[in-house]
Amino acid sequence: MKLELISIGSELLTGKTVNTNASWIGNTLLANGYKLSYVQTIVDNEQDIKAALELACNRADFVITTGGLGPTGDDITKACVAAHFGKTMQYHADIEQELDKRFPGIPGHDNQATYPEGAILLKNPSGTALGFVVENKVVCLPGVPSQMKAIFEIGVLPYLKKQFPPEYVARSVFIAGKIENDVDPTLRELEEKFADIELGICPSWGILSVYCVGKNTTHVDAAIMEIEKKFHDVIFSTESSDISLAVHLLLQKKKCTLAFAESCTGGYISSQITQHSGASDYFLGSVITYSNEAKEKLVNVAPKTLQEHGAVSEETAKEMASGAKKALGSDCAVGITGVAGPLGGTDEKPVGTVWIALVNKENKYTTFRCTRGGDRKKIIEYAANTALHMIWRECR
Repeated sequence: MKLELISIGSELLTGKTVNTNASWIGNTLLANGYKLSYVQTIVDNEQDIKAALELACNRADFVITTGGLGPTGDDITKACVAAHFGKTMQYHADIEQELDKRFPGIPGHDNQATYPEGAILLKNPSGTALGFVVENKVVCLPGVPSQMKAIFEIGVLPYLKKQFPPEYVARSVFIAGKIENDVDPTLRELEEKFADIELGICPSWGILSVYCVGKNTTHVDAAIMEIEKKFHDVIFSTESSDISLAVHLLLQKKKCTLAFAESCTGGYISSQITQHSGASDYFLGSVITYSNEAKEKLVNVAPKTLQEHGAVSEETAKEMASGAKKALGSDCAVGITGVAGPLGGTDEKPVGTVWIALVNKENKYTTFRCTRGGDRKKIIEYAANTALHMIWRECR
């Protein structure tokens, strides 16, 4: 079976918006036994949408589109899909009434209640644009990532599995604390051992998503078992690449309370924890000590430590962790301080240098120095994932 994705939106081609939908859809399909064969990214005009649909429908068994389903005049995906299949547009009064109740005072609900005739409509739990399937050939989804993901999970996947049973078995493991070169040789050995499987790595900042796909369930499971055996100490999940979720589940289970003192990450690690419902079971709070003065006053970093070792140092990170633990009364705490850039680096402490310290219930410390390049956002993301991995590893 060949699946094709058409990403619609001029902003995707100008660089103003990163096409995260494509990577998410590809990963989600793979995890459910499907593979994308083609991806098109096009501007949202009638000529290009119709040409993309023509090409995709001729070479793929099923086509997914994202974007162009809003209520304004430049959202023309529905009309183009209807024209491709020779359909008229059909108004649904009940849908407009429901949208009026859910989103009172917002215009354009008549447009959002109009779809190609005969289309299977897929509910959107958080927005006005429904997904829809036409002729068991094309499914159209909104471009807003949160809405697209919700419709995909509750509508598209069940539909696909019913109409096109998965061809592949897919398994994944998620690793922290390793780089690609640490893992890849093992994957190549397994591909030689099991010639009918495909193994790969999807790296992000501090996290490796390792996948195994094949039609032989026995071989796929055997390969994953060997990976789990070799990397058992750094595999934090077989379900999700979100290491903050692994930490969340672990600390809930262990009933171990946590606090942060954050400098260069500016609260980012805390936001990763508090995105999970129930984080208040264990997360007591965070102190953002961005300046040296804040480090001294709020978490009792000694002026002498800052003078002799600097704000970005193992000694300062340890005192930040200790101060946060004492201030908030937690079982364990993490201090993190670094140079996120692009300014502020030195020969001794270049941009990307981050010190992380964790202090546990017994007041024992674990420290780690990150030295990762990249832009400011990625340095912060890498540091946060590294800190979360440290918590997961040390609190098990």
